[in-house]
Amino acid sequence: MKIEPRTTTVLIRPKKLDEKHGHILIPKSALERQQAAVTEGEVIAIGPDAWDGYRDKGAKAGDYVAYAQYSGFKVVDAETREEYVLMNDIDIKATLKRSE
Repeated sequence: MKIEPRTTTVLIRPKKLDEKHGHILIPKSALERQQAAVTEGEVIAIGPDAWDGYRDKGAKAGDYVAYAQYSGFKVVDAETREEYVLMNDIDIKATLKRSE
């Protein structure tokens, strides 16, 4: 199944949190609460009207972004069972660039 954003929406793969931190195992329930607070992810695809008028300044596929915590909604790929977030372009607050 291919998830294709429409209009001004953007498809993001949220950053995954590890289930282990050192030698400490985190209970799945705590991990799920922590995952809900994650506001970073990788842009997978953008809709045809996203960042209309200033597309060259918007995020592109492959960029890592920070987004509003409660924006968008969860979408699950039926084949791979991978979770994504589908949101409006305006909810992306920053592009995250790694320092060289």
